[in-house]
Amino acid sequence: MASQSDDRDRLRQSGVAYLMSVVGIQSSKRWQARLEPLGIDPREMVVLRMVAAEPGRTQRSLGPALDVPPSRIVAVIDALEARGLVERRARPDDRRANALHLTRRGKSTLSKLMNVSREHEQAMTEGLSRAESATLGRLLSKVARHEGLSHGGHPGFVDEDHA
Repeated sequence: MASQSDDRDRLRQSGVAYLMSVVGIQSSKRWQARLEPLGIDPREMVVLRMVAAEPGRTQRSLGPALDVPPSRIVAVIDALEARGLVERRARPDDRRANALHLTRRGKSTLSKLMNVSREHEQAMTEGLSRAESATLGRLLSKVARHEGLSHGGHPGFVDEDHA
């Protein structure tokens, strides 16, 4: 039977890609568990944050920003709208386009989500100093840029038909 010391030694000897994968999976599972009580999934949170950052942006503008097909965005917006978190408003300059806005409930939900996000960040970096956490963040951002990952997007948005 392997001891905790043996397990730690094996982790130290593992490659960086393997460690990023293991930690990423663990983080994703914990993140989804934290979001579940709020009834939000990671894709919906990304959209809420983007709409909050740019009120009135069009639904159509989200697809390219997230590198997601329009049909996926429509489904997420429909779900958020059905729960009273987002509303579509006709744009005066283009009646074919819908401007997206957070509702009062959407703003309140996003505020709760941001608190949960901070708690998750603290939990995932609990064993690191502030300097180590900042260094890790910079290094992971560098890897993400090199891999062509967008900060707005999230792998949870990958469309299996287009992957």
